[in-house]
Amino acid sequence: MVHTYNRFPVAVQRGRGATAKDFAGKAHIDFGSGIGANALGFCHEEWVNAVTTQLQLVQHISNLFYTLPDALLAECLCQITGYSKVFFGNSGAEANEGAIRLSRKHGR
Repeated sequence: MVHTYNRFPVAVQRGRGATAKDFAGKAHIDFGSGIGANALGFCHEEWVNAVTTQLQLVQHISNLFYTLPDALLAECLCQITGYSKVFFGNSGAEANEGAIRLSRKHGR
């Protein structure tokens, strides 16, 4: 692997909650939440069940199609925020591009 950053001398085999276990069975607490990208911990039962259920239906689809989870989340977000539409992006770069386009549209 390219050494783009320093790694801890730990090889994680499994995790539960905030605790990861290495191949020797030693427990390590993840205080970094997966470098801030995953604050749910490891193997949260509700998350595992939700992902497993969705994987049995459709594991991936492009944004050229509608899906029930997209529609339900969009409706929920609109109710919470009071906005009439939402934008789902695949990455931070796409989210930034969408924000720039939205700013330009409303600035004109």
